[in-house]
Amino acid sequence: MSRQHGRISMTSTGVVQLQDLASTHGTWIRNKRLEADEYRDIHDGDRITFGSTVTSGPGMPKPTNLLVLLATNKVL
Repeated sequence: MSRQHGRISMTSTGVVQLQDLASTHGTWIRNKRLEADEYRDIHDGDRITFGSTVTSGPGMPKPTNLLVLLATNKVL
């Protein structure tokens, strides 16, 4: 995973988005790779992966996986 790999942000309308920051080993959401600098909406239950499995080099880290749980202030 890169030092500045991806960014999670919220738009002014409340949409949560993921952006790949031109990472070397990729940013993935719902098993689809984002292009460099691409934004994609994040939804509750989405799985995000930063990086991919690298088999060369000593001490190479494994991908980082996140499960998205979005909380709202809405009364259900």
